[in-house]
Amino acid sequence: MNTRISRRIRCLSRTPRGQAMTEFILAAFVAAIVLFVAIQFAVLGRESMALGQLDYQVTRWATDSANNTLANTNSPQCSDVANLISGTPTTPPSPYEAEPAMASGYMGKIGYGSGRTVCGAPPKGGIGVAMTCLQADSKGAINTATSCAAQRAAGTAVQITLTMDTSWVLLFNTGSSGSPSFFGIPFPATLSSTHTMLTQ
Repeated sequence: MNTRISRRIRCLSRTPRGQAMTEFILAAFVAAIVLFVAIQFAVLGRESMALGQLDYQVTRWATDSANNTLANTNSPQCSDVANLISGTPTTPPSPYEAEPAMASGYMGKIGYGSGRTVCGAPPKGGIGVAMTCLQADSKGAINTATSCAAQRAAGTAVQITLTMDTSWVLLFNTGSSGSPSFFGIPFPATLSSTHTMLTQ
């Protein structure tokens, strides 16, 4: 009788050790997924902030009074903004105020270099630029589309949108349909930032 009881006690004492290990493995798996997702969103957040700063700087450059004087027959266009970000020299030399390439740090990895920043849809792992010019209507609201070509009059609103393809910063991508995801958690395929400033 005592032998049977002691055997049962030994069996019961072994069970919790195996159960604890199983529970730990399951919990560690879930914790690892949460950690990886948090890291991925932190990386995307960093890129979004850097893209916003870059957008602010190029919009400020495009509306700067030095680039919109009567000495210039044209104001900065979308292609000029793209060249400014990528560091691509213009041919013939641009009449606009000389500036070094503005894409630096994290943005420099995707924005700098020929073909990595273009007007229109962003290339894979690159930046796309869109430019819209607006004027005030009869009621004073700045919402009437106008041409961005030729000389822009002072007070013309310039809206620049930068769109970044996120494929190069996605650590995990298990999405088979083209939508980035990780274990069913979706990630944005692109990040965008829009700034509007008045021509000085």
